[in-house]
Amino acid sequence: MEVILETLVDSDRWHLTEKTLRAVACAMPFLLVATAGSLEYVRQYGFRTFAPLLDESYDHILDPAQRMLAVQREMSRISALPAREKNELFGDLRQIARANQARFFDPAFGDQIMREYQTNLSRALDQVDQDAHGQYWDEINQLLDRCQRPQSHRDWMLKLRSEVTHVMQASSKI
Repeated sequence: MEVILETLVDSDRWHLTEKTLRAVACAMPFLLVATAGSLEYVRQYGFRTFAPLLDESYDHILDPAQRMLAVQREMSRISALPAREKNELFGDLRQIARANQARFFDPAFGDQIMREYQTNLSRALDQVDQDAHGQYWDEINQLLDRCQRPQSHRDWMLKLRSEVTHVMQASSKI
């Protein structure tokens, strides 16, 4: 079982990193020490969490120190279980973790991540566009113009990678 200490614990925004996704990809059950509400964020991606097998009420605690103490209490509870009960619990947790692993490697999850990435990138670029300054801004806009209207997410990523490589190579010659 993993106890994941995410990058953000005392923030008001959700942010999952490779720390959480590695456990999912490797079919490892976990307790998640992260921003309050992060387990709901995990579920929004189509993954199951481990309630009612584990007490996940810690995820609703706003105070980071109290949330950490609640995770510690759950760890202590699990540790104190008799060996037979602990083995049964871990077997049940692994079933959920394997389902999550299958979801992780499902192409639909990859598509969902790509759509989210594109949305986030567009929002970031819109924000940058509002504050556009600097000598490279025209080059960046040309790059973005060449990368719009993808046939598919994969095509868009390939085109973006190609265009970024082209711009990087051109700027290294300066």
